[in-house]
Amino acid sequence: MNGHIAFNEPGTDIWTDKLIIKVRINDVSVRQQYEDYKDHPNPEARYKSLDEVPRDALTMTCSAILMADKIFCMVPGQQKADAVKKAIEGEITNKLPASILRLHKDVSLYLDKESSSMLSVYVCQPLVTLKEVNFSLIFS
Repeated sequence: MNGHIAFNEPGTDIWTDKLIIKVRINDVSVRQQYEDYKDHPNPEARYKSLDEVPRDALTMTCSAILMADKIFCMVPGQQKADAVKKAIEGEITNKLPASILRLHKDVSLYLDKESSSMLSVYVCQPLVTLKEVNFSLIFS
């Protein structure tokens, strides 16, 4: 489980007043980037080795993400199921930056069968929404 959002990794200052920060990408994310692109249909998009995967990135901070009018987030794959469960059902914490999505008034979180597989049954029912809050789970 990681629970990053953009390149905001666990331990990130989720309340920083900066909008964009330079980050060092951790080994887990580097490997994930490599795995995600190794079979890319466009050979030019593939990394030849782990050494080719960038280690530094610019990313929007959690604070900047929360400033958006609407947030769309797509989370596919079984490897994300534990992070999805904790982001939706656990505490809001910098140990799981994606949990900050629950603080926004208009979020659509797109999940596939695998990434939603660990969610509690009560979460899979239509969410009760407050008048000014729209947090939608969309299953594919």
